[in-house]
Amino acid sequence: MLSYSRQEDARVELIGVFSPYLSHGQESSREEAARFLGVDVIAVGEWSLLKALDEVGKTQDVPLNAFGLLDDDSRVEWVASRYRELASRNEVEPIADPHPDLPVEPVWVYALDD
Repeated sequence: MLSYSRQEDARVELIGVFSPYLSHGQESSREEAARFLGVDVIAVGEWSLLKALDEVGKTQDVPLNAFGLLDDDSRVEWVASRYRELASRNEVEPIADPHPDLPVEPVWVYALDD
């Protein structure tokens, strides 16, 4: 798919995402062709907290890599806590009202290279 798409535009990229919610029935993988980009923080049923923080200029204290992601999942709870703190001050949109305790999960992001 990536090779075909690049015939039209060399800037095309294919992003792979791993989440335990998406993994049923996916026994085979091409990990050898996937380049790990980092970990995003997702409010289940909602959006990327990292993207939302970036859109309002609130990532200065978040340890993001060159791809705008975390290097691993060790800071997911910290990001969720920071996001909720900013939401309580109306600096970002709150997560999933009327269920503010929906889980926040790490999502591993990969780029698939030729």
